Amino acid sequence: MLSLQNKWLAFLLMNLIASTVYAAGQTQTIDIKSHSLLLDEKKGISKYKGNVLFTKGSLIIKADTVTIYHNGNKLTKVLITGSPADVQHQPENEAKVHSQANKMEYLVAEERLFLNGQAFVDQGDRHFSGESIEYDTRQRIITASGSSATTSKSENPENSPPKGRVHVIIGPAEEKKNNKI
Repeated sequence: MLSLQNKWLAFLLMNLIASTVYAAGQTQTIDIKSHSLLLDEKKGISKYKGNVLFTKGSLIIKADTVTIYHNGNKLTKVLITGSPADVQHQPENEAKVHSQANKMEYLVAEERLFLNGQAFVDQGDRHFSGESIEYDTRQRIITASGSSATTSKSENPENSPPKGRVHVIIGPAEEKKNNKI
């Protein structure tokens, strides 16, 4: 079961990273709209604040703030916050990925993605939710937890776990669905 969660969380992770890297040879335009921008090249911080809309290809991030930390052209951390922050992406030849959390943080050197505060990830017929979700991409380990204070503010309340619980739904494989017809 872990490998299915790895697959769809990895899509979120890889596309978030790929979309914010300051690498040469970008083939898609990054379009960021916000109420304000703080760009401090000496400290390596780009902070977009206020109704942020970040798009690149099929990746769409809606958040209160998006902060990108970098050392020169090397991405070190991405922090996305909102009530909730919303990330959507359509990977090539895969089902659309939709994630929400109050805070999403990716630490590049540690290869860890953290979703905190009413977190959920959906891809096709797979749904994974809890108060917090941590994904260690190096070790391929997912850790999730619920909270007794969980209340849903998400756009998809049906994806919110029962209070204090982690909720995983994995539908039948596409091949099995097609064989039933």
